[in-house]
Amino acid sequence: MEKKYLIMEKLRLFPNQTAVVPHGGNVFKEKLIASCFVGNGFGKSAGLIQIKELGTLETPIILTNTLSVGTAADALVEYMLSSNEDIGVTTGTVNPVVLECNDGYLNDIRGNDNAD
Repeated sequence: MEKKYLIMEKLRLFPNQTAVVPHGGNVFKEKLIASCFVGNGFGKSAGLIQIKELGTLETPIILTNTLSVGTAADALVEYMLSSNEDIGVTTGTVNPVVLECNDGYLNDIRGNDNAD
């Protein structure tokens, strides 16, 4: 199984979620230079302030629906902790990056399909 599909499986991604995996290595240990711009402050997100402050990306980026940003961030933290035993012990913590799109017209956004 290709690494990107393994990551999606470990994150328990659902059909209305997408994982953007920036490279095939360990993103936490091989951080990328990153930046962000908020053109519309109406969207829900997690992790953008730290990207703006530090200029690095250290996790895959999860795209999900509006009401699942928190659940997706929790799943991403779990995945990163299981893949990097040093997080929070000998290194800093991890900054999960999750972005949303209100897809209520495509999916049952109230169904909370992303819950455990």
